[in-house]
Amino acid sequence: MAPSASNLYFAIFNVAKEMFIYKLKKRPSRKKRRWWIRGWLTRKNLGAMKLVSELADEDPESYKNYFRISEDNFNFLLTRVSNKISKQDTICREALPAKLKLQITLRLLASGNSFKSLSYEFRVSSCSISKFVPGILDAVYQELKNLIEMANTEETWSEIDYGFSDKCNFPFCGGAIDDKHVQIRCPARSRTDYYNYKRTFSIVLLAVCDSNLKFRYINVGHYGRTSDGGIFARSNLKTMLEECSLNAPEGMVLLGDHAFPLTEYLITPYSRRLDLSNKQKNFNYRLSRARRTIENTFGVLVSKFRIFEKPIPVLPETVDKIIKTCCVLHNWLKTISSTYIEPGSIDEENPETRELVEGSWRTVTQGAFSTLRNLGRNHSRNVTLIRQGYTTLLDMVV
Repeated sequence: MAPSASNLYFAIFNVAKEMFIYKLKKRPSRKKRRWWIRGWLTRKNLGAMKLVSELADEDPESYKNYFRISEDNFNFLLTRVSNKISKQDTICREALPAKLKLQITLRLLASGNSFKSLSYEFRVSSCSISKFVPGILDAVYQELKNLIEMANTEETWSEIDYGFSDKCNFPFCGGAIDDKHVQIRCPARSRTDYYNYKRTFSIVLLAVCDSNLKFRYINVGHYGRTSDGGIFARSNLKTMLEECSLNAPEGMVLLGDHAFPLTEYLITPYSRRLDLSNKQKNFNYRLSRARRTIENTFGVLVSKFRIFEKPIPVLPETVDKIIKTCCVLHNWLKTISSTYIEPGSIDEENPETRELVEGSWRTVTQGAFSTLRNLGRNHSRNVTLIRQGYTTLLDMVV
């Protein structure tokens, strides 16, 4: 006699139940947590906090070297961002103090230490550090981002022009432009987006600076595989320059190297492969001396924030925040501290021999930033004539 449908369903249900019970018994039991938090992490007063307190009381210069800012400037910055980075205590645990989180973030930028090293140093779990660091970076950048502003008034353009004329003997200059590869650790499932021609993984920083070694414009986030011309072509800076929305005076130009296109608003040097006249050689010399400002700006940035000395092992989105925050901190510290750039730390020229005296930043930043490739370009006759006009002008300027 054939089994009824109800009996068949009941049999199938019992088999499924037995299989489920068998799998539950076979599954390894979850290991019981030994502790909610490791004991040594609770004794934060014995970690770097004690050292920081001693440095603040006994050795202010070492405190400044440890965080790259003085205690007074740290407290000022903490006051500005405290409301944005503070969290409320919960029933389970006390929230990390805003001061401690800011200290850890600044130490990360200054030293480039891993989250695990910072965990042992400050007695805060590396998991917690990885979670709160992006928020601290955002808060600092939002507070200081107005310190990076491209010139957009006649007065500001004149101020920048005067600086380059006075210090670099190059008139009608509105800034020096360059871009660098910031090396990162290979992101998961990134394929070849961040893989550059030097066979490393990177994110590109495009920047413009003035004669005071302060950033006037930054653009962060382009993939390392992006071509040199593509980075500038896709930037909003190119759009603003072409649409004349920055109110730049007629004849004002940016100074770039061979990696950039020669245009009406961006002047590049003559190719060394050509048989250059004395005027053209003088032009290249003057332009190179003025462009030294952007090289020095990048050099000081990396020498102060050692996180750039090796591939940064965090998510690309966090790398973008790190770059932006370091740039605004650089401008802020350059503005408020006359000793931020130490004597001998930047490239300078011997006025008598015209020989370049290299700054100390070159000894600590090898491999940190990579320059984009210089490619040959064809220029229109119009922009070539514009460069010839600057060549003649500079030959007349003593």
